[in-house]
Parts: sequence; structure tokens; C-alpha cells
Amino acid sequence: MIQSLLSGQLFTFGESIIKRIWPDPAEQQKALQELRKLEQNGDLAQIGVNMTEAKHESLFVAGWRP
Repeated sequence: MIQSLLSGQLFTFGESIIKRIWPDPAEQQKALQELRKLEQNGDLAQIGVNMTEAKHESLFVAGWRP
């Protein structure tokens, strides 16, 4: 459940960035399709988990990834 919430927040954030960076609607659609693919594959949720772990105050939690 947390992963789906996190994924949704990251998707919304990514969508707003895409709309600001790419002025061309066709390019926006291509970028949004790629973002949706990441979301469907669960890659966005994993990015969110990694960011949360990296911010943790414990060195064992924050530093376990190479």
C-alpha cells in the first residue's frame, strides 16, 4: 500500500516536471508514456523506497545499498 501511494506521488511529480520541460505536446506524451511504463513495472515505487532509505538516520539503513 505504501509503495502504491509513493508511486502515485512520484508519478504526479514526474508528470508535472515533464509538462514544464517539454513544451511540445507530442514530446510530452512520449515522456509520459515512458513514465507510465516505469510506474507499471514498479520501478517508481523502488526509487521511492531507495530515497526513503537513503534519508534514514541509521547508517545501517541508509548505507546498506552500494
